[in-house]
Amino acid sequence: MNRLTIISILILLSFRISGQDLGEIVCPAPGDTVLNGQLLIVFRLNPDLLIKPSSLDIIIDKTSYKYLMKVNGTKISVLVTTPIKKGQKSIRIKAKDHTNQKLEEKWSFFISDKEIQANGKKTTSVKASLETISLFSEVTGGGAALRQEPPVTHQLRFSGSIRHGKIEIPLKLYLTNHEKSYLQPRDRFLIGIRSKKAGIYFGDVNPSYHRLILNGTRIRGVETFLQFRNARLSLLYGTVNRPIEGLRLYYDSLENPSYPPVNLQDVSYATTQIGISGFYNDNGTYRRNLLAARVSVGSSNTFNKVH
Repeated sequence: MNRLTIISILILLSFRISGQDLGEIVCPAPGDTVLNGQLLIVFRLNPDLLIKPSSLDIIIDKTSYKYLMKVNGTKISVLVTTPIKKGQKSIRIKAKDHTNQKLEEKWSFFISDKEIQANGKKTTSVKASLETISLFSEVTGGGAALRQEPPVTHQLRFSGSIRHGKIEIPLKLYLTNHEKSYLQPRDRFLIGIRSKKAGIYFGDVNPSYHRLILNGTRIRGVETFLQFRNARLSLLYGTVNRPIEGLRLYYDSLENPSYPPVNLQDVSYATTQIGISGFYNDNGTYRRNLLAARVSVGSSNTFNKVH
């Protein structure tokens, strides 16, 4: 009997050693309690696995939150700001590798509607994280001029919050050296104040009102919400596109070895050397303002009415 037990344990251990884990849990940790409406799921994939991006899915109980999922390198995250049913919840991360082998990671946590306070008094807490990235690249060899990679990229990310009792002030900032007045905004910022019943945000927001109407589009403006029991009213106003004036530019293949623009006009061919030149239009963008309202009744997993 003891011998059979030892053999079974050895077989189980050898199986675990030979397999590869899907990745590492960042938050929430197994057994953690999370305040309802502030659920942030972060999971870091195993870099040794060749995961098919389309196969990734994050499931809470039986509900998929793939439409809210963001992938940044090996890190996947989901921010759920809508209330869900409190109690014990299970998270499943599902994926497939390049051989179509199914991989899964599962753990449990708790959702609570009440903030944990010491001695019944309001507490003040501050959370902040800062990340900076610098990337330098150099492309050489034949056809190097055709590559569109920037030689230098700098990024700065800041995320934080100030909480006092049930009131929270979120702060977010993203800066890059690629912010240009003639391009759509690259930088991001957000500041707001919110509680369980109401909130307002200023800056860059990514609302998810409906997957076919407004689902994660970056909007720079103001967003507010009011919560009354099971009814929620959300209002949004902001700018989707920055106005950019179009330009008429000149292209010469002898000076610029990249591919000629597809809308090249007034083409002339060099007589002494092999080359073409001409004018082309760099189309601009009209300013686009957006006003949206959403009324939802019930939880986010049951019934919603969109106006």
